[in-house]
Amino acid sequence: SGEHEVYSIDATGIALELVNSFEKELINRNITNYYLSLYPENERGYHFYQKLGMRKVQESKNNIVMYKTIR
Repeated sequence: SGEHEVYSIDATGIALELVNSFEKELINRNITNYYLSLYPENERGYHFYQKLGMRKVQESKNNIVMYKTIR
């Protein structure tokens, strides 16, 4: 009689909340742009950040650098 509840986690929703909080904090500190880097194999992350308005500014075999201006 060991019933278990199953919870679904929307990782994209959590990631979006984290990025929004991060950007709000940057705005509070009068920071208007930022960079991030990720591994080229992280296609899901790359597309996620692209949808948030980030653009690729550099790429190598080990690294992609993305940039975003915020207001």
